[in-house]
Amino acid sequence: MRIGWQLLSAERMAQASQDGWTIFGVTSFGQLCEERLNLPTAAGWQMRAAMGACECSSEVRKRLEDGRLNVAKAAAVAQVLDYVQQNGGEGALLALATRSTTRETRVEVSRLREEARTKESPVKVTLHLTRRAISDLWRARDLLTDGRGGPRPTESFAVERVLEFFVDRKCPERKAARAAERERRRSERDAGARDGECSESDESAKLAADMPTESAAATLAGGGAYCLPSAPGRDDERSRWIAARDRHEVVGRHGDVCWMEHCDERGVLQFTHDRAFRFGGSNEASNLGRWCLHHHRGFDSGRLKLRQGRDGLIVVDRRGQVVGRARSPPPP
Repeated sequence: MRIGWQLLSAERMAQASQDGWTIFGVTSFGQLCEERLNLPTAAGWQMRAAMGACECSSEVRKRLEDGRLNVAKAAAVAQVLDYVQQNGGEGALLALATRSTTRETRVEVSRLREEARTKESPVKVTLHLTRRAISDLWRARDLLTDGRGGPRPTESFAVERVLEFFVDRKCPERKAARAAERERRRSERDAGARDGECSESDESAKLAADMPTESAAATLAGGGAYCLPSAPGRDDERSRWIAARDRHEVVGRHGDVCWMEHCDERGVLQFTHDRAFRFGGSNEASNLGRWCLHHHRGFDSGRLKLRQGRDGLIVVDRRGQVVGRARSPPPP
């Protein structure tokens, strides 16, 4: 438990500091666990979550201290602790966790997470999947993660969204409904355009009446529309759009994973510019990187900087101290 409390305190210190995790000589929670504590990142997150549950519930802390709950069970309970406390189900969940295995506890927590998300009691089903299907399910969870950060979606949410996507694309009834909706919107746009043309013609006639004779004649001869000088539009602005070939080349370097060593984030990933876009940086693959939201913010804020080391790119903090390394390129 002592390490768990230390991890929780370290996280809060990093959040409160302008330098973030670099105050510990690392760039992230996972790197702190693996390089400083020789602890797997997953185990570190479990300890941190368990200590958070202890802070929110004296009963969780009591059962963890006397051995009735282990760290894995307490970490699982932490995911739905707020929900069960609001609904008066904390006692029942802790009683189940005390007498059940860790796997059974996680299954119940998963059910409660879906109940909290959907506001209805979920239906339990059993699926038998191949290893490839399991890998695809896990990847779907990564891809469905909110780009602004946040918890990883559950397996049920991933299955629900994938099924919805497939049925929407293949079901003839839904295709027909979408076609009818498009036609309705097109009709509304056409009607609005006709009304706009009538209003524009009336306005042009009014302007022509107030203009000198030669200007009015030229305006009406040009189709009845009096055009003011146009302001620069989007055509004059640089686009942040990245061509598919450049995206594929960037992803092909290390795979669709954060480029920071010891960071296995695959859900909240962003394309970044080595030379900032606002300073004229291009959208070509040679100027792009692939970093998770956490590390991208570190580079944008100036907490982290990339430097060329002897055998690859290194990451330094504001003081110039090495706090991490970028992933090495794959062998040729």
